[in-house]
Amino acid sequence: MSADIRNLLTDFSKKFGVPAVAGGVRSSDGVPRYEVVGVRRRGSDDEAQRDDKWHIGSVPSRSLRCSTQDWWNEATRAGINP
Repeated sequence: MSADIRNLLTDFSKKFGVPAVAGGVRSSDGVPRYEVVGVRRRGSDDEAQRDDKWHIGSVPSRSLRCSTQDWWNEATRAGINP
């Protein structure tokens, strides 16, 4: 399952040009599984880590201000976003 999550996140990162993305699922056995792909900063080789702090509060509002919700809709269709 981890490889599936990584593949989804890698595809998402490439499609939308984000330097890093994290995501996860809770499987039917109740165990949460999550992965992180990408780098902490564009142009850096410093890989993003699971224990990094992520700021997500402004992402939806920025999307609404720019009138671009393609990434949100795509994530929902891909099952990344509930």
